[in-house]
Amino acid sequence: MLCSYVEPNVPYNLQIREFTAEDANRVLEIRNTNLQKANREDYSEIIIEEMIRTLSCEKLLEIAKESDRVILVAVADSNVVGSACLYKDNVRLMFVDPAFQRKGIGKVLLGKVENIAKENGIAKLKLMSALPAESFYEHRGFVKYGQETTHMGPVILMAKEL
Repeated sequence: MLCSYVEPNVPYNLQIREFTAEDANRVLEIRNTNLQKANREDYSEIIIEEMIRTLSCEKLLEIAKESDRVILVAVADSNVVGSACLYKDNVRLMFVDPAFQRKGIGKVLLGKVENIAKENGIAKLKLMSALPAESFYEHRGFVKYGQETTHMGPVILMAKEL
């Protein structure tokens, strides 16, 4: 499932491919950096640390083997710079390295997740957005249908008809 994309705002070769075990540490590094940087104004330090603790390298490798889950990575110039996961009809693990944000990578990753969902007969995608990411998803056609407070703080419930 190696797909190359050329995005006008991306000054390098961007590839979207399936996650491999060798990607686990980098995917977690990107996720945890994003949780610490992007979420610090909306979530307490205790909540952020709890979010980080919920996904270990071992757990990521375990869930990557599940048959109803597809984890993708974005690779730019041979470096993993982002990830996204389709789990049933839910988008999860959507993160882009802060140094590569606002360059179209998240848009491409999300588009690939949407395509895989369509190919699998999914008519509506759902996600739980952290507060700082709500506008990213709105700009990609997701609509807020609720908000709830989980054990890790408030999240925005969003969906998109495919």
